[in-house]
Formats: sequence, C-alpha cells, structure tokens
Amino acid sequence: MALSAKVTPPGLDTLAAELGTSEAGTNFGAISPVLTARLPGATYRDQWMEGSSATQADADLLWSRARANVDTGYATVCNWWVVAGEYPDWGGNTSDIFHFVTIDGYRTEGRMLRIADPAGATLSPSLPSHHWLGVEQVATYCAGRGYFW
Repeated sequence: MALSAKVTPPGLDTLAAELGTSEAGTNFGAISPVLTARLPGATYRDQWMEGSSATQADADLLWSRARANVDTGYATVCNWWVVAGEYPDWGGNTSDIFHFVTIDGYRTEGRMLRIADPAGATLSPSLPSHHWLGVEQVATYCAGRGYFW
C-alpha cells in the first residue's frame, strides 16, 4: 500500500522475498530499507515502540511524522498489535491481531489519522477499507511493535 502511493509495486512474491516474509510474519528490520530502495526520494526509518500502550509523547511524535509524510505524498506504515475484540470498525477479532496498515491522510480537528486497511474488504464487503482514528489510538495499536516513517 505504501509503495502504490508513489510507484507501481512489484509482485507480491518479489516483495515478500525482499521483506523476508514467511508464515511467521514479516521481518520488521526489512521494511524501511525496502521502502527506501523502492521509493525515489524516500528515506524511511524504523520507530520501535516499547510497552503495551503509547505515551502522549509517542502519540505526538507519530502525529508529527505522519503529517509530514502525508504532506510530501508518502504513507506511514504501522505495525499494529490489536487485542481481541478491539479491531476498529469491526471488533470481531477473537484473538490478538498483528497487522500492517498505512496512514494516508489526516484531519487536524481531533488529530485524526486516516488508516488504509485492505483486510476489512477481503474479510467482508461490509467492512471498511479505511478508518478515521485518533492519533492516540493509532499510537496505542503500534505499541509493542512500531511504525515506519
């Protein structure tokens, strides 16, 4: 999703090989180098977030970075950890979900971030492919994982 905002992405098999994706997941350390290599003019960085919840400082930093990325036409990639029953606009998850989404927009009123999430539409046509969530909630979903900006 982050690549398609700027370029035509490679096939899924190629991208999965570059990212070290397996049945166990995707290699966290590979995300930034692959985005940087494939997006002209981009220099992506990792932001690992310790703990099980985000601080106000974590949310403020994510807000600043996500806005800067959107303003320059790039997406911020989030590596979410959403506990059972709390997936946005769905809540049907019966176990924790580890999932990548992108931030592709923002609204300053309420410090809202637009989340592009293709999983919803693949699970059910009634589930949204985009969510508007407050930056604090997005930062909390990133806690224990991180994001790439």
